Amino acid sequence: ETSAEIGGAIDLLTRVGGESAELVPLLGARANSAAPLSNACWDELRGGVLDRLEAALEAGPIDGVLLAMHGNMCVGNVPGQPVDLDPEGTLAADVRALVGAATHIVMTVDLHANVTPLMVEHLDGCISYDHYPHDDIFRTVSPDAQSR
Repeated sequence: ETSAEIGGAIDLLTRVGGESAELVPLLGARANSAAPLSNACWDELRGGVLDRLEAALEAGPIDGVLLAMHGNMCVGNVPGQPVDLDPEGTLAADVRALVGAATHIVMTVDLHANVTPLMVEHLDGCISYDHYPHDDIFRTVSPDAQSR
């Protein structure tokens, strides 16, 4: 159990789904605000999420995907390499292509996220926490719970 949005999601889903809720973690990574993410790092992270999601889908259907993001990332800091100013939207589109239209995809974002047309097109929901510092991220995803 954590006080982050993943902890809030686990709290909510296990309270709603009880023991029948099966949660499948895909990938976790953390970084502080800084320069654009390198292409190599983004390829590793994006590939890791998508590979693990494909494996989960091979095991059977899934009801939903939670993408705990920031909403203000950019990729590409090497001249001559591709630049992606909307990697969260790119990931949402990638996930949608894998899971199809019937599976829910929700993304958590920071209160100053750039919510893009690509994100809106491929997400079923986008949840933002309200506070800075982010002391409300657990409560944002699991609104009936007390902040941890």
